[in-house]
Amino acid sequence: MNRRTVLGGMAAAGALGGGLWFAMAESRLTTTGTNPDGDADAAASMAPQEIETLAAPGSSAGTLTVPVPGEVTVVDAFATWCAPCKEQMVQLNAAHDAVGGEARFVSVSNEAIGGDFERSDVAEWWADHDGDWTVGLERQGNVTSELRVSGLPFVAVVDAGGRITWTHQGVTDGTTIVERVESALA
Repeated sequence: MNRRTVLGGMAAAGALGGGLWFAMAESRLTTTGTNPDGDADAAASMAPQEIETLAAPGSSAGTLTVPVPGEVTVVDAFATWCAPCKEQMVQLNAAHDAVGGEARFVSVSNEAIGGDFERSDVAEWWADHDGDWTVGLERQGNVTSELRVSGLPFVAVVDAGGRITWTHQGVTDGTTIVERVESALA
Protein backbone atom coordinates (compact mmCIF):
# COMPACT_ATOMS: atom_id res chain seq x y z
CA MET A 1 0.00 0.00 0.00
CA ASN A 2 1.46 3.35 -0.87
CA ARG A 3 1.97 6.20 1.54
CA ARG A 4 -0.66 8.49 -0.06
CA THR A 5 -3.39 5.88 0.33
CA VAL A 6 -2.54 5.38 4.01
CA LEU A 7 -2.41 9.12 4.69
CA GLY A 8 -5.66 9.70 2.78
CA GLY A 9 -7.38 6.97 4.79
CA MET A 10 -6.11 8.43 8.05
CA ALA A 11 -7.33 11.90 7.08
CA ALA A 12 -10.78 10.56 6.15
CA ALA A 13 -11.03 8.63 9.44
CA GLY A 14 -10.01 11.75 11.37
CA ALA A 15 -12.58 13.89 9.58
CA LEU A 16 -15.31 11.33 10.21
CA GLY A 17 -14.36 11.00 13.88
CA GLY A 18 -14.24 14.78 14.30
CA GLY A 19 -17.64 15.13 12.67
CA LEU A 20 -19.12 12.49 14.95
CA TRP A 21 -17.60 14.13 18.03
CA PHE A 22 -19.03 17.51 17.02
CA ALA A 23 -22.48 16.06 16.36
CA MET A 24 -22.50 14.27 19.71
CA ALA A 25 -21.22 17.36 21.56
CA GLU A 26 -23.77 19.59 19.84
CA SER A 27 -26.67 17.32 20.77
CA ARG A 28 -25.47 17.17 24.40
CA LEU A 29 -25.00 20.93 24.67
CA THR A 30 -28.31 21.87 23.10
CA THR A 31 -30.43 19.80 25.44
CA THR A 32 -33.42 21.95 26.27
CA GLY A 33 -35.18 22.20 29.59
CA THR A 34 -32.32 20.78 31.60
CA ASN A 35 -29.18 21.82 33.35
CA PRO A 36 -25.83 21.37 31.58
CA ASP A 37 -25.61 17.76 32.79
CA GLY A 38 -28.98 16.89 31.23
CA ASP A 39 -30.60 16.23 34.62
CA ALA A 40 -33.97 17.96 34.76
CA ASP A 41 -34.51 17.12 38.44
CA ALA A 42 -31.26 18.42 39.90
CA ALA A 43 -30.20 21.59 38.12
CA ALA A 44 -26.70 22.83 38.88
CA SER A 45 -26.32 26.04 40.84
CA MET A 46 -24.29 28.95 39.60
CA ALA A 47 -22.06 30.70 42.10
CA PRO A 48 -22.48 34.49 41.89
CA GLN A 49 -19.74 36.18 39.85
CA GLU A 50 -18.99 39.87 39.56
CA ILE A 51 -18.52 41.30 36.07
CA GLU A 52 -17.46 44.70 34.81
CA THR A 53 -20.35 46.37 33.00
CA LEU A 54 -19.87 48.77 30.12
CA ALA A 55 -21.39 52.09 29.16
CA ALA A 56 -23.45 51.07 26.13
CA PRO A 57 -27.13 51.15 25.09
CA GLY A 58 -29.18 49.66 27.97
CA SER A 59 -26.05 49.32 30.12
CA SER A 60 -23.98 51.54 32.36
CA ALA A 61 -20.36 51.35 33.49
CA GLY A 62 -19.83 49.65 36.83
CA THR A 63 -20.16 46.11 38.15
CA LEU A 64 -22.94 43.55 38.39
CA THR A 65 -23.33 40.20 40.11
CA VAL A 66 -24.30 37.39 37.71
CA PRO A 67 -26.70 35.75 38.12
CA VAL A 68 -28.59 38.71 39.52
CA PRO A 69 -29.59 37.71 43.07
CA GLY A 70 -33.32 36.99 43.41
CA GLU A 71 -34.04 37.43 39.70
CA VAL A 72 -34.35 35.09 36.75
CA THR A 73 -31.29 35.90 34.67
CA VAL A 74 -30.69 35.23 30.98
CA VAL A 75 -26.93 35.03 30.44
CA ASP A 76 -25.61 35.38 26.90
CA ALA A 77 -21.93 34.64 26.20
CA PHE A 78 -20.73 36.31 23.01
CA ALA A 79 -17.71 37.77 21.24
CA THR A 80 -17.49 40.60 18.75
CA TRP A 81 -15.60 38.36 16.28
CA CYS A 82 -18.29 35.63 16.44
CA ALA A 83 -20.47 35.70 13.28
CA PRO A 84 -23.27 33.53 14.78
CA CYS A 85 -23.36 35.89 17.79
CA LYS A 86 -24.65 38.61 15.45
CA GLU A 87 -27.47 36.30 14.39
CA GLN A 88 -28.16 35.44 18.04
CA MET A 89 -28.60 39.13 18.89
CA VAL A 90 -31.74 39.25 16.71
CA GLN A 91 -33.25 36.41 18.75
CA LEU A 92 -32.14 37.87 22.08
CA ASN A 93 -33.74 41.19 21.14
CA ALA A 94 -37.03 39.42 20.40
CA ALA A 95 -36.89 37.56 23.72
CA HIS A 96 -35.92 40.72 25.61
CA ASP A 97 -38.85 42.58 24.06
CA ALA A 98 -41.18 39.78 25.23
CA VAL A 99 -39.91 39.07 28.78
CA GLY A 100 -37.29 41.71 29.55
CA GLY A 101 -39.52 43.19 32.23
CA GLU A 102 -39.74 39.84 34.03
CA ALA A 103 -36.13 38.66 33.78
CA ARG A 104 -32.71 40.30 33.75
CA PHE A 105 -30.74 39.92 30.53
CA VAL A 106 -26.95 40.07 30.77
CA SER A 107 -24.52 39.56 27.90
CA VAL A 108 -20.87 38.87 28.68
CA SER A 109 -17.71 38.74 26.62
CA ASN A 110 -14.37 37.53 27.87
CA GLU A 111 -12.40 39.12 25.06
CA ALA A 112 -9.00 40.51 26.03
CA ILE A 113 -8.98 44.28 26.35
CA GLY A 114 -5.77 46.07 25.44
CA GLY A 115 -3.62 46.75 22.44
CA ASP A 116 -5.87 47.28 19.44
CA PHE A 117 -9.08 46.16 21.19
CA GLU A 118 -10.78 48.39 23.76
CA ARG A 119 -13.99 48.54 25.79
CA SER A 120 -15.31 51.06 23.26
CA ASP A 121 -15.04 48.36 20.55
CA VAL A 122 -17.40 46.12 22.53
CA ALA A 123 -19.77 49.04 23.18
CA GLU A 124 -19.75 49.94 19.48
CA TRP A 125 -20.48 46.32 18.47
CA TRP A 126 -23.28 46.31 21.06
CA ALA A 127 -24.87 49.44 19.62
CA ASP A 128 -24.48 48.19 16.04
CA HIS A 129 -26.41 45.01 16.95
CA ASP A 130 -29.21 46.74 18.88
CA GLY A 131 -28.22 45.52 22.34
CA ASP A 132 -30.43 47.18 24.95
CA TRP A 133 -29.62 45.42 28.24
CA THR A 134 -26.58 44.99 30.46
CA VAL A 135 -23.37 44.13 28.63
CA GLY A 136 -20.13 43.39 30.39
CA LEU A 137 -16.70 41.86 30.42
CA GLU A 138 -15.79 38.88 32.52
CA ARG A 139 -12.06 38.92 32.22
CA GLN A 140 -11.39 36.00 34.58
CA GLY A 141 -13.70 33.62 32.69
CA ASN A 142 -15.63 32.75 35.85
CA VAL A 143 -19.11 33.13 34.37
CA THR A 144 -18.29 31.04 31.32
CA SER A 145 -16.62 28.47 33.55
CA GLU A 146 -19.64 28.23 35.87
CA LEU A 147 -21.92 27.75 32.86
CA ARG A 148 -19.52 25.33 31.13
CA VAL A 149 -19.44 27.40 27.96
CA SER A 150 -17.52 25.57 25.28
CA GLY A 151 -18.55 27.54 22.21
CA LEU A 152 -20.30 30.72 21.11
CA PRO A 153 -22.96 31.92 21.08
CA PHE A 154 -24.17 30.43 24.34
CA VAL A 155 -27.35 31.26 26.27
CA ALA A 156 -28.36 30.14 29.76
CA VAL A 157 -31.36 30.77 31.99
CA VAL A 158 -30.68 30.89 35.72
CA ASP A 159 -33.67 30.96 38.09
CA ALA A 160 -34.07 33.39 41.01
CA GLY A 161 -32.44 30.83 43.34
CA GLY A 162 -29.28 30.63 41.21
CA ARG A 163 -30.07 27.25 39.59
CA ILE A 164 -29.12 26.83 35.94
CA THR A 165 -32.38 25.68 34.40
CA TRP A 166 -31.43 25.71 30.71
CA THR A 167 -28.40 26.16 28.47
CA HIS A 168 -27.94 26.25 24.72
CA GLN A 169 -24.81 26.46 22.61
CA GLY A 170 -25.32 27.86 19.13
CA VAL A 171 -27.99 30.13 17.74
CA THR A 172 -31.42 29.55 19.25
CA ASP A 173 -34.72 31.27 18.57
CA GLY A 174 -36.29 33.98 20.70
CA THR A 175 -39.43 31.91 21.27
CA THR A 176 -37.42 29.16 22.95
CA ILE A 177 -35.65 31.68 25.18
CA VAL A 178 -39.02 33.16 26.19
CA GLU A 179 -40.39 29.69 26.97
CA ARG A 180 -37.35 28.88 29.14
CA VAL A 181 -37.62 32.18 30.99
CA GLU A 182 -41.33 31.63 31.63
CA SER A 183 -40.57 28.13 32.91
CA ALA A 184 -37.94 29.54 35.31
CA LEU A 185 -40.43 32.17 36.51
CA ALA A 186 -43.09 29.56 37.33
